[in-house]
Amino acid sequence: MPRIESLIDAYLDVNLLIVFAYLIWRIAEASLRIVQRRRDYRIQLRAAEALMALVVVSPFLGPALIAVLGSIAPGVSVNIADLAITQFLD
Repeated sequence: MPRIESLIDAYLDVNLLIVFAYLIWRIAEASLRIVQRRRDYRIQLRAAEALMALVVVSPFLGPALIAVLGSIAPGVSVNIADLAITQFLD
């Protein structure tokens, strides 16, 4: 049975991923508005597909990033949920 801490970390990681995807989408919409392509739905569809592909692939890229960071600073554990909680508490 998974520990409660692992479930909370996974929950926070998923929520951070959703917020990050939303912010990227809002930035993309704003940039389309600036270049006056807001009504070009083909571009929006391609951007949404690319963003969803990034969201799907990102959980697999996370452990690779942690492995790279672990090789740079051995003995230091990196956890996105802990970083988010630290930022919230500061």
